[in-house]
Amino acid sequence: MFLTFTVAWHRHYLLWPEPTSVRELFMWSRRHWVFLGRSLLIGLIGVISYLVIGAAVTAVAGPVIFQVFSDDPQTLFSISTFIGLWAMQLIILVLVLAVLAGLLPSLPAAAIEDWMIGLGKAMSLSRGNRLRICGVLILGSVIPFHGIQGIISLVVLNSMFSGAEDQIRVAMEMAASPLLQIGLNFVSFFFSFLGIAIGVSLLTAYYQQLRDNVPLGSESPSA
Repeated sequence: MFLTFTVAWHRHYLLWPEPTSVRELFMWSRRHWVFLGRSLLIGLIGVISYLVIGAAVTAVAGPVIFQVFSDDPQTLFSISTFIGLWAMQLIILVLVLAVLAGLLPSLPAAAIEDWMIGLGKAMSLSRGNRLRICGVLILGSVIPFHGIQGIISLVVLNSMFSGAEDQIRVAMEMAASPLLQIGLNFVSFFFSFLGIAIGVSLLTAYYQQLRDNVPLGSESPSA
């Protein structure tokens, strides 16, 4: 469903005002298979990048966290530890997005059946603009919504751990609470979906500028 919506949104933005029925927008066709294939390939590259980059970041920051936790196990549940782990995850996400920035323009191309622009062509088309594409997606999508999730989680955890003498016991009770886990997962899914939707919109706009040879950051030419 999300894939169909994403393809439909790309087409609505890039082909407007070309008349297109709602049925045509959501009817499964070749473009959806190509979009799915590219998404899976980019996702696989993203997973590999995440594992490699995550291992490197953990190798640097892990000993510090382990040392602090060894000195006082209760610090594992402190706000400072949560912020540190959140920052680590954000750094990993940013670096992974930097790796994928050159491949992402191939997705809007698949949605509008622009078969000339595959993964290789997208890399060459985005050459010189990858850092800017990455920066726009990070500032417009990743940081705001990753930050909102972090703030909500921080408020929940602070309310649960505040004043607790045995924070380990409280953490175990939280992990065993189905209602709390469902709530946190729902909030995480909602803001992740919203962040991805905005990221898709930003990617669509910048693909159009790349395709039309408009320098990124400038206004589109008037009709």
